[in-house]
Amino acid sequence: MGTINQTITEYTGTAPNKATQTPAEFSANADTEVEFINNMPGELNTFASQANSLRSDCNAAQAAAETSKAGAEAAQAAAEAASNATKWVSGTTYSAGAVVYGSDYLSYRSAQGNNLGHDPVGDGGTWWVKFTEDSQNAIYGQVAAAIDMAGLANRELERWKTVRMQEGEVTILNRGVISGCVVSATSQSDGAGTRNLNIVGGKAFGFGTIFGAAAGTGVAAVPSNDGGADETCYAYLMVDTGGVVQCNCTALGADVPDNGVPLYQLTVPAGNNETTDPYLASVSFTDVRRIEPQWPLISQNPSWAYVPLQSILPDGEYAVYTEIQSFEGGEQQCGRARIEDRLKNGFKLYLTGAADMVRVRYVVSRVRT
Repeated sequence: MGTINQTITEYTGTAPNKATQTPAEFSANADTEVEFINNMPGELNTFASQANSLRSDCNAAQAAAETSKAGAEAAQAAAEAASNATKWVSGTTYSAGAVVYGSDYLSYRSAQGNNLGHDPVGDGGTWWVKFTEDSQNAIYGQVAAAIDMAGLANRELERWKTVRMQEGEVTILNRGVISGCVVSATSQSDGAGTRNLNIVGGKAFGFGTIFGAAAGTGVAAVPSNDGGADETCYAYLMVDTGGVVQCNCTALGADVPDNGVPLYQLTVPAGNNETTDPYLASVSFTDVRRIEPQWPLISQNPSWAYVPLQSILPDGEYAVYTEIQSFEGGEQQCGRARIEDRLKNGFKLYLTGAADMVRVRYVVSRVRT
């Protein structure tokens, strides 16, 4: 049976942190961590090779166990037949497989056809094969051991695939507001119609770039709620196919679309419509902007995603290896994925760059589980 003796080196250096470290410290720590990550492929390749070898051995053990099981079943059938043995009679011709008992009261199976005149007692195995309790017990013992070994190997292989090594992908949006972009309801004096929104001009970021949002009056309409329960909708920025930045509002109950930058969540009470509330006096505005005034040099509220583990581990002492698969923006904006808050059932994955729509592939490893 193959073994896995390749260990995955634990990173013991200091993680780079722009919020708490000087530029020199951050650069030094980042270089150290990148050098560590660059040395990981060798260990991972060796580990994968040993794991594949173990899997092959497990499959071979399972095949051997199934073969032994078939032999044991045949032996069991023969033993059951032996329990119906008849007394050997001289002058009788026995066919191959016939079962008799001799003058010693032990059971024998005919090894050949046309078996005539051969006393099973003292035959020596030429014409007759003796059944013994010891041989049956030996067969059953070997089969049981083989089945146990195959079962253990399969359980261990399944644990490698589902617990010790877990992998997946997650996509993180990296969008927000640098300044302005405050949304409010229009008033009667604005002369911009009813149930509309105004926006203060400002700057926002997303899709790997920074763009301006012009001030506007009556830029979007808030839907009426004629139902019997409160509903929510969102005011958001988007860049249309012509490159024009717009402020829009979603339908009731809808989320911000994939190409939107969230600004405000609006709670529209039941029965709130053009007649009962033309200027949105009863509609509550909740600021959901991600504000980054020093973007892209400093991110005070970096984007992150919670990644749940498919199989819960005993604790948070595991390694996470990441690779950025795709993103929007320039490669120099990509940054890296940082892992924090490791729990036995999941972890948080933070972005350190300015790229958007970052798709990250991760592998969770806890070999000693």
